[in-house]
Amino acid sequence: MGNLIQLRAPWTTEWKQRELESLWEQWKDCDRCGLCDTRKNVVFGEGNPNADIILIADRPGETEDGEGRPFIGRAGNLLDSLLQIVDLPREEIFITNLVGCWPPETREPTKLEMEACFDRLTRIIYIIDPYIVIAAGKLALITLTRNRSLSIEKEHGKLFSSPHPSARVKGEREGMKIPGVVMPLKDDDKQMHTLEYDLVPIYHPAYIGRFDSFDEDKGTFSPGGYAHQTLDDLNAIKERVQRMKSEYETARTQMERM
Repeated sequence: MGNLIQLRAPWTTEWKQRELESLWEQWKDCDRCGLCDTRKNVVFGEGNPNADIILIADRPGETEDGEGRPFIGRAGNLLDSLLQIVDLPREEIFITNLVGCWPPETREPTKLEMEACFDRLTRIIYIIDPYIVIAAGKLALITLTRNRSLSIEKEHGKLFSSPHPSARVKGEREGMKIPGVVMPLKDDDKQMHTLEYDLVPIYHPAYIGRFDSFDEDKGTFSPGGYAHQTLDDLNAIKERVQRMKSEYETARTQMERM
């Protein structure tokens, strides 16, 4: 039991919150790339420090730049509608982007800009330690999997094994081997390059908004289309997380009885 307690300690809620606040202090005035010259605010990311799910999109927009918060514009409203339908409250997940600053005219961020921001992203994933990483949109998919040949149309909803930090492995958590549960071993000298997580891509809400309409009175999207495919993907993600948590809790209970 002593080893189990020792391994748990760094990943308490208090530790996660403290680490996220420290990371924010390191990045709030970031000047690692040229986007610092045009941005108003760093859009660091926000959400539950104990989130089971991290959603990563490509970049913030102009609205997000003005407020310093991710997904608060039109695409954010659509994301909120999707999450509400599948009963996955926004406040229970963590939302961020490949880059923390708005590229002018909402252009696609460059490779250099994404590389400059990658330490922030990997550290967020490491601190929160989610069950699932959602890649929202093609750019997030090909960046996190390091595979530019992938298509979001063909790959959405699939479970990916990809290079760090978003790969699926048979891992350990708190010293317990749990096949298929993607958690790093909790120890003080864990290196970032060894951490891997499940990744599932979905359509970007902004892309969905170009083609699908949302009826606010009925709280539904138009039949068929990208929205309903994404709802199916989100439901499957939610169910997978529930299964993984159940496996983990069962294994932890068994170990504590030993």
